[in-house]
Order: sequence, then C-alpha cells, then structure tokens
Amino acid sequence: LYPVELHSLEVLRDSVSMYRKHDCARTKTIQIDDKAADVGFICDKTQLSRIIENMLKNALEASSWSGVVHTGCGPTGDGGVCFWVRNARYIPRNIQLQIFNRSFSTKGVGRGTGTYSMKLLGERYLKGKVDFTSSHDNGTTFSLTLPLKNNQI
Repeated sequence: LYPVELHSLEVLRDSVSMYRKHDCARTKTIQIDDKAADVGFICDKTQLSRIIENMLKNALEASSWSGVVHTGCGPTGDGGVCFWVRNARYIPRNIQLQIFNRSFSTKGVGRGTGTYSMKLLGERYLKGKVDFTSSHDNGTTFSLTLPLKNNQI
C-alpha cells in the first residue's frame, strides 16, 4: 500500500470522468449527488480508485439502456468517509446472498471478481467496510466506508 493525501470529491470526480467515457456508459448517465462533500484523508489511491470504479462499472452494466447511476461521497457520523454508487435496479435475494463470493457472476464465464475484489481491497487492505443494500423501491446502493481515525487531514 502507498498511502497519500486524498480528497474524496477529487477521487470520485476522477473515477466518474473515466467511466463516462467507458463503453458500458455509452447510453447512460452518471450523476454526482449535489450533497456530495469533500473529506480530506490518507489512503492508497490506486486501491481506492479500483473499488469506486468497480462500483461504477457494476452499476452501469446493471442499469437499463438509458439508466442513471448516482454517486456521492462525504463524511460519516462516526468520523469516517463514505463513497457510494446507486442504480435503480433491484438485486434478487438469491443473488444478494452470493454477491461477494469469489467467481460469482450474473454476467457470464470469466467474470465475478469485481465485488469479491471490492470486499477484499476495501476491508482487508484499506481497513474499511464494503456493503450494499437493495430494494424494489430504492434500487441498489454499494458503499465503501473508510475509518478516518488517524487518517484524516
């Protein structure tokens, strides 16, 4: 790991900028939430970016033809920083139960390392928490919460 000084909005904007040009976003929109807030912290930028970009790619691939993916970041109530990505699609319960399993994919053979690697990188290496919620009413939101403790600037 190579921890450096980062700012949450800059990291998020960089990832969004890259994915707006990606094939999976061709007919879709990525919107950064108006309430997204900038938090300064120390983290490995490469690993953090991989997680955010994986969340964006998954949300885009699961979205409808002209779907909108919402994303944001900001401080948590307990002194951390959270990044999140949401789309309108519901994940069925049987898939939810397997979502972080290694090699599990709904997208075909040779896929399935995305959510597994998000969990591995986010929790084992960055000491954060990777989670998701999914409901018919609110769609699916993946999040990465990082503790700031000694990492805030």
